Amino acid sequence: NDLAQNRICINASVGATKTVLLIGDSHAGHISIALRDSANKEKWNSVYLESSKVQDIENSSDDRVINWISANRPDLIIISQYWQLSTPQDIVRDRILFLKGIVPNIVIFENNPIWPDPDHFELSGSVVSLHKIPTYFPKDKMNIEDKVASNQLATWARDYGMHTINFDHLFCNDKICSRYSSSEWLYSDYNHLSIAGAART
Repeated sequence: NDLAQNRICINASVGATKTVLLIGDSHAGHISIALRDSANKEKWNSVYLESSKVQDIENSSDDRVINWISANRPDLIIISQYWQLSTPQDIVRDRILFLKGIVPNIVIFENNPIWPDPDHFELSGSVVSLHKIPTYFPKDKMNIEDKVASNQLATWARDYGMHTINFDHLFCNDKICSRYSSSEWLYSDYNHLSIAGAART
């Protein structure tokens, strides 16, 4: 009831003594199952809270998200969302530092590689036939603007003693980025991982 306006999924692991909370937008959502499986292996409870954007969390006592975190005190918070050039970094940083004051252990997931063809690649209802969609792009043709925003936030987070995770090496080498492997698409659209892509993480 405390989170009636947010979607929350709690996975209790047998014998767990620690809890990880995943919070963010659909970019948190697309790795939530992979996180659950990893937490189970480590005997951690995992909680996924879909709360749209981190900048929407209020630093006030009447915010449901803050109240839940304060009451349950997870051991680790992972923040994952699509960091874009338009993301208000000053507000995001303020909210993250506020969360860090409650739970010191914060991990920021950087953007997974973002593809440069948003109008043509979506597995459901695709505009172009899937066999005509490129399975890879030169790395220097990938989305650069939002990567810059993600890199800026990651650099700031590390300066404040937080850990960051970058998944580029799972999809790209020095020259190309690939979104198809072993007869499976690793992405469901230009910025969201498929189940197979999330499994890589």
